Amino acid sequence: MRVGIILNNSGTIYIDAAIAFTKLFDDCFICTEEQFSPQTLDSCDMFVVVGNYFKNYNIDKAGVVKKYVYESGKPFIVVTGSLFNVKKPDRVRLNVNGFCNNFAVMPPSNPDRLIKLLSHYNINNIGKHKRGDKIVIAPNALASPMMFGKDVDKWIYSVLDELENITDRPIQLRYHRKNVIAHSDWFQRINRRFGDQIDICTDTKDDLGPLEDAYCVITYNSTYSALSLLTGSSNISMHPGSFVYELTKNDLSAESLTYYPGYNEIESHYGKLANMEWSLDEIKDGSTWKVLAPMVEENIQLNRDWL
Repeated sequence: MRVGIILNNSGTIYIDAAIAFTKLFDDCFICTEEQFSPQTLDSCDMFVVVGNYFKNYNIDKAGVVKKYVYESGKPFIVVTGSLFNVKKPDRVRLNVNGFCNNFAVMPPSNPDRLIKLLSHYNINNIGKHKRGDKIVIAPNALASPMMFGKDVDKWIYSVLDELENITDRPIQLRYHRKNVIAHSDWFQRINRRFGDQIDICTDTKDDLGPLEDAYCVITYNSTYSALSLLTGSSNISMHPGSFVYELTKNDLSAESLTYYPGYNEIESHYGKLANMEWSLDEIKDGSTWKVLAPMVEENIQLNRDWL
């Protein structure tokens, strides 16, 4: 099997994870997005790609490369960020034939691996529903491709309008750190409109922040939802791209604000997500490939109308 490994300027751990696949295959072709041409990759049987691409991204060099891979019909593995530790990850997420939940082939569940992973990240009391006080709205990054062209401002406005009709609980809008840092004008606009009605949290030191006081967390499909649900908060995920879409309610209603799945459902589902999280050593020693190989060989072609 000839493997094409396509790198970009992402963080070191993602580049290292992609290159680690050279330990498993004798015939690997490595190129950067800038070096890409279809002729260099036509002979490849599989791709390992750092990062993601969606149709609402500008068609820059990165977009051209990813679009070529996704439309090739050949299996590919996407190297992207951890779901369990977004601040200082020492593992990466590896998705087969897609980036997010409904657009990637899900691996089999491995609850034992989940337990070890949670212990490694010191995440306790999984599946234990806690009842805080606040409704927390956690939007995606402003330029996130995971919004699939939907305007973040309009999504926030619509959520706040709906919440006004179904709850009198205090509301916190927790910004994605990239929104505060890179889009100060956007932050100021939201603050002017809603600053006197809701608590606006702009702590950029931690992507997640404390969730002890969260009654329910509302996301479009941000990865924030995965860890907030795991650690006990009710969750509403409003787009099937969310990794916990099947576990949560997906509409804004009083009932949805209180819903929390059972422990067995959580363990089974997060056992799949745990089988997507891998260390560099596990990639190099072949442990990762034992799980991914059957999915790659089957090469299920998912609906890619979103491209």
